[in-house]
Amino acid sequence: MAVFKRVLADAFDLGLLAVVILFLYGMFYAFGSALAEVQSSYFFTILASPDPLLAMRSAFYDALSALSDPLVLLSVLIYGVLMTYLSLVVIGWIAKKRVGYPENPFKRAVDVLIPFIILSIIVFAPVSVFFTLMLYFSYSISLLTVMFALFLIFLLVYTPVVAPSMAALVIDADTVSKALRDGVLVGRRRWIRIILYMLAVSIVTTLLLYIFDFIALRAPWASDFLLVLYQAISFVLSLSVITEVYIADAHGE
Repeated sequence: MAVFKRVLADAFDLGLLAVVILFLYGMFYAFGSALAEVQSSYFFTILASPDPLLAMRSAFYDALSALSDPLVLLSVLIYGVLMTYLSLVVIGWIAKKRVGYPENPFKRAVDVLIPFIILSIIVFAPVSVFFTLMLYFSYSISLLTVMFALFLIFLLVYTPVVAPSMAALVIDADTVSKALRDGVLVGRRRWIRIILYMLAVSIVTTLLLYIFDFIALRAPWASDFLLVLYQAISFVLSLSVITEVYIADAHGE
């Protein structure tokens, strides 16, 4: 419980929330239209279909078609890099509070940005392969249902095992291989705890959503800020689980 209390404390760290909110506001105004085009291409196809599962393949191709516009593609790539940088800053900020390192989370995020992108490609390659296979077999609803269920189970088991590598790279590791080795070692020992904490986090964010909706109905002028605040808290919570579990295992609770 001590680790989860620290996770909740991280989500309401005013300094960290201010950084994340300002970052999200800036990226929304800079890339909102491009992201909306890609998202609408994907989700509209699924929602408009009588069978959402079977529509995933065409929705995926529609999203890729939207990315054929060079400006949209560039915007999505820049947005992805900036969100990656923000993730590293959040991990570094939390680690500085717990273990005193890195001294400057913003500089550390710059230093490990390229290694982290390489790490992400390695870690999520199996997920991409599985997702591609799922789309390939989407011609049959029964087969696709089985593949989709297997994909969700795979994500549930695989992601908690490899996710601590993110924290390992920012806090301790100097190389991608060491981060992957140290992170997977922690993930294998603590994957059940990570899953339980993520479930608890989902309950917390659901409650916050209801509370913020209640406030927004009575104060419409605050609805935009409450939305960004909700996104910021959710963003910090998910990264805090990985970081706090890694620190508790690698540096002691």
